[in-house]
Amino acid sequence: MSKKEFLDEKERKFLNERNVPTFRPIYDEEATLRNLVGFSDGFKQKLIRPILWRMVRSNGERRNPQPLSYIFMGPPGTGKSATSRVLSNTLDGKFKTLNLPQILSKWVGEAESNFKDFLQKSLEEAIACRPKPLIIRVEEAEILLRSKKEFFNQTDNDGYKDILPLLLSHLAGDYFSDVYSDVNLLWIFNVNEKDVVGKALKSRSMPFKFPLPDSKISTKLFIYGSVGKGYCVKNYRDIDWQKLGGTASQDELSHREIIRACDIAKANAILSKLKDKEEQDLLDIVKKPQLCKEVGENYTINENHLTEGLKDVIRQKTLSE
Repeated sequence: MSKKEFLDEKERKFLNERNVPTFRPIYDEEATLRNLVGFSDGFKQKLIRPILWRMVRSNGERRNPQPLSYIFMGPPGTGKSATSRVLSNTLDGKFKTLNLPQILSKWVGEAESNFKDFLQKSLEEAIACRPKPLIIRVEEAEILLRSKKEFFNQTDNDGYKDILPLLLSHLAGDYFSDVYSDVNLLWIFNVNEKDVVGKALKSRSMPFKFPLPDSKISTKLFIYGSVGKGYCVKNYRDIDWQKLGGTASQDELSHREIIRACDIAKANAILSKLKDKEEQDLLDIVKKPQLCKEVGENYTINENHLTEGLKDVIRQKTLSE
C-alpha cells in the first residue's frame, strides 16, 4: 500500500498540486530506485546498470564470472549504507552485512579462516538465490581499503593483513569456474573518506560518490518527512517548503538530518499539547507510543515547528564539528 493511501483528501490534493511523487527517503525499508528521492535519475542508472546487465545476460554471454564491487564514498547520512538494501529491494535479491570486527581474531590464522568461511557461505547463498543477486555490504571499510603501504604499516589491526589478499583474489575471480557463471554477487564497501582507497581495490571496483542533497531534493525530503510520514501538518500551502529546503542545503545537512528535523518538529508539536512538559530528548517523545497516544491526533505541525527542528539539527551539527 502506498503512502498516499494513508493520506486524507486534502493531503493528496496538496501533493498532486505540488507535483510531489510518492517517494521514500533512502533508508526507508521499502525504498527502491523507482520510488527513491535523494539521487538523480542518472545516478540511479549508474548504480543499477552493471548488476542488471549481468542478470539479463545469458550464461553463454557471461565471460567474466567474478563478483562486482562498488565503493560508496561520501559523508555520513547520505545513504551509503541504505542504498545497498535499496538495490536489493529493486532487484528482489538477498542482502547481508559483513561486520569486519567479528572476522578478526587475536589468534594467528583465525581471521583468515573466519573470512574464508564467510566467503564460502556467501557463495553458497549466491548460488541458492541465482539468478537474483546476493548483495554484501561492508561497513566502515576504510581500514581494509587503504593503500598497500598504509595498510601494511598498521600495527593495531594485523588481522586485516590476512584477509586483504583473500578479498582481492576473490574479487578477481581466481576461485570462480564456469559453474558460477550465472551467480550474481555484488560487494559494496562503504567509506566516509574519499581518498583512502588504495589502487588494489580501485582496480577491481567502481566508485560512487554520494553527495549531500541539493536544495530541490532537500525540499522534497522536508515534504516527505512531514506530510508523507502522515504527521498532522497545518496549512500546507502556507509553509515555505523551498525556504526550508534551501536552508538545509546551505547548511549542508544530510538526508538523515533533514528527516530528523521533521521528527523534532513533530516532537515539539506533541510536547506543546502535553500537560507534563518535563525536559526530555525530543526524539524520545516520537518513539514513546504512550506519549503519542495521550496526545492522539490532537496536535499540528506548523512552519515554526519545522523551522525550530531545522535550527536544532543545525545547532547539533555545529556543536559536533
